[in-house]
Amino acid sequence: MTRLISLLLNLAFVFKSSHAACADDWPTCRNGFANIACEVGGTCEGKGDCEIMEHDVEFRRFALEEHNKWRNYLALGKETRGGNGEAADMRALSYDVKLEFTARCNLVFCKMEHDKCHATSKFKSAGQNLYSQTGGSAAGTHKSVSLWYEECNDTTAEQIDHFKRSTHVHIGHFTQLVWSKVTHVGCSRSTTGKSWYVACNYGPSGNWKDDPVYKRGPACSACPHGTKCNAKYPGLCGEIDESDLKAIPLHGHRLGTSFLASLFLPALLAFLLM
Repeated sequence: MTRLISLLLNLAFVFKSSHAACADDWPTCRNGFANIACEVGGTCEGKGDCEIMEHDVEFRRFALEEHNKWRNYLALGKETRGGNGEAADMRALSYDVKLEFTARCNLVFCKMEHDKCHATSKFKSAGQNLYSQTGGSAAGTHKSVSLWYEECNDTTAEQIDHFKRSTHVHIGHFTQLVWSKVTHVGCSRSTTGKSWYVACNYGPSGNWKDDPVYKRGPACSACPHGTKCNAKYPGLCGEIDESDLKAIPLHGHRLGTSFLASLFLPALLAFLLM
């Protein structure tokens, strides 16, 4: 009995220490939920027949440019569908490998399910868009951002000025994509060989109820202090930091709950069967 109590106490201590250590890198969200990076744990590798597609510079750059292309298109007033118009304060997006890593952790099971917490040390609140397709090839994942953008067909001017989720159509992917105050994005992909998945996380989060998706007005006329019109994307405010585009992908370094359980629970079971 003494040995059993000792084993259980050691297990509880390791679990607690691991969660505390993980939270130093991947904070718990304001809603009280643990970070997806801590829940999945380890290096966030694919589970079962789900394989994480490694992040190459080409896909990172494509994802970043797709986001900025559509944000710029809207900000310049070229989008007239769904009550949209020019955006005065639309930020240019930079790439972020920590947002990429939490997106990776979402995809380890190849399921189209939002996780409850994907914050980073820089972004205590982060947004998330998901995409999946059945059949085809990896090339199909390149359609994800443009398909999110197409939800602009279903927005209204009132929703743009005072965001509220629609009860009958999806608009949240579009509004997160063009939420003016977002400054960074990170994306990841996974596949089962038959289905393909994309997750993009955004910092800071958008889609806040009753807030405007963007401020209406001539492009770049209300850029945040210290920023100006971007040279490549004249409708966007601020410079683009490309340093993370070539950064080594994060693979985690904390032991997650599921990994620790795989180590200790068999030992506990063996003890009980003695």
